[in-house]
Amino acid sequence: MKTLELVFTTAGGGSARLSVPEPVLPVNQTEINSVMDLIIARNVFETNTGAFTAKKAVRVVDHAVTDIPLS
Repeated sequence: MKTLELVFTTAGGGSARLSVPEPVLPVNQTEINSVMDLIIARNVFETNTGAFTAKKAVRVVDHAVTDIPLS
């Protein structure tokens, strides 16, 4: 399963991550930048280290699971 992670810097100098499961691929860089700017501007989320203040990173994470049989 793939996950889109939006990573923000917070007012207290920490980092916060929002995860979006199964994003539409390929991701649209312009749309992601706009959404992250909007989240920061509207002060949508508050964390233990403060509100989101800047964009830090965006990444698509691919989670692969391999079952290992037990004897």
